[in-house]
Amino acid sequence: MPLQNDDSPSILKFKKFHFAFKVPIVAYCDFECILKKVDEIQSKYTKINENHEPMSFCVYLVIDENLPNEISSQLPDEPYLYRGENAAAKFMDYLISIANLISDLIDIYKPMNPLTVDEQERVNTATHCELCNLEFSMIDKPVKDHCHLTGRFRNVLCYDCNFKRQNQTFLPVFLHGSSNYDTHFIVKQLGCDQQKISVIPNSSEKYVSFSKETTGKIKLRFLDSFRFLSASLAQLANNLTKNQFQHTELFFTPEDLPFVTRKGVYPYEYTDSWAKLDENQLPNKDCFFNKITETHITDEEFEHAKEVWSRFDCRTLGDYSDLYLRTDVLLLADIFENFRKICICNYELDPANYLTLPSLTFDAMLKFTKVELELLHDYNMYMFIEKGIRGGISSCIKRHAKANNKDMNVLYDTNKPSSYLTYIDANNLYGWAMSKYIPKNNFHWLSNKEIEDFDVLSVPDDSPIGYIVECDIGCPSYLHDIHNDLPFLPEKKCPPNSKQPKLLTTLSEKKIIYVII
Repeated sequence: MPLQNDDSPSILKFKKFHFAFKVPIVAYCDFECILKKVDEIQSKYTKINENHEPMSFCVYLVIDENLPNEISSQLPDEPYLYRGENAAAKFMDYLISIANLISDLIDIYKPMNPLTVDEQERVNTATHCELCNLEFSMIDKPVKDHCHLTGRFRNVLCYDCNFKRQNQTFLPVFLHGSSNYDTHFIVKQLGCDQQKISVIPNSSEKYVSFSKETTGKIKLRFLDSFRFLSASLAQLANNLTKNQFQHTELFFTPEDLPFVTRKGVYPYEYTDSWAKLDENQLPNKDCFFNKITETHITDEEFEHAKEVWSRFDCRTLGDYSDLYLRTDVLLLADIFENFRKICICNYELDPANYLTLPSLTFDAMLKFTKVELELLHDYNMYMFIEKGIRGGISSCIKRHAKANNKDMNVLYDTNKPSSYLTYIDANNLYGWAMSKYIPKNNFHWLSNKEIEDFDVLSVPDDSPIGYIVECDIGCPSYLHDIHNDLPFLPEKKCPPNSKQPKLLTTLSEKKIIYVII
């Protein structure tokens, strides 16, 4: 719970105004592995068939066009691909070298250029911070913000916003689906030196993000793009239009683009040794079988693979693997950069500043609603509300019903009343509830007198003041028939012969203390 130093409430509101600015340099990466066969090891819950050994990686930097040319020109502008032994260690070495290079390039401070007449007028007439809209005063005075890399004047800001708008301090490293795969290779390499490591775990085996400091001022922040865009690379690539493959088209001719702007296919399980990479022809279609999903590729996908092999003059399976890896990374860059553009345009927030989509959308909510949420300090109040959080019943189902109407042909019984079956679905139940009044501030306990005078039926449904009530309530037997289709007062408890609690709607006699929010 939040610490409280005085009687004033702690407020949660949007403060990350500097997240509106683009992270200038972002890395997109991927691995390919050799799936070495092993003697099958089987335990109660696990069966090990293969050992995944990283054989290659590709790293591509996306550099903001507003970065000074003397900096951007010294950074690699093409995908860097390595195939060989110790790929995971080489990957970490390469990223550390890039982070240190960026640190050296941006470790400069250029004084502010002389202001133009218009810029000086902007400073003189400023009444509010151009970023957070704080009104200037004798205490909160305006500050002239400028780019430390170019000396160019940028904004009139408050002190806090000016302080937070610094040069880049981390390099986002995006891999798609890495939480379930690539991070297992990367984590093993984090101890390559004595620099600090920070981890945000989801479990003992999965991580939301982890960071590694370097000898310079730039730390590496590893992120899973799937936590922002939860679909396969193939599905995401299909959502892009032809003019949105801006990074892929830098490295392929217009005639070649149709072959590389869709997700290709690769014989993962066939590639079980380094020797396979030297084979000089594409494996047959059966070699593309996926044991996990137990599916074959289609004839059309295999024809596409043959066309790609031929068109790009692949001499070996290793060449095909390199092309597959390179195009995957460029596709990821195109997909995520388009996502960044949409978010910056619509929400004025750069996803590269965030760890996951929920953290981004939560900040977008705070920013656009301008809501100020009061945080609870009273432990009893917190636990009181916790008792009312149970989940919800979103369905009302009749287990068995039989239709009887003229559209049933010979099954229609004219001696019985006509009846039809219909399925009714209410859309967006969660969104509907969230659009109503929601508790946000001025939390306090009612006095004994207020409780005595309180009449729940007198509170309008659209009242701007809400109540969280703990009541002694039950469901007497004479209401059972009326409530049979949708019993009220669901309880979270263990069903008979079970140790796992579930949300139950029962008509059993009960008299319980029930919290209603």
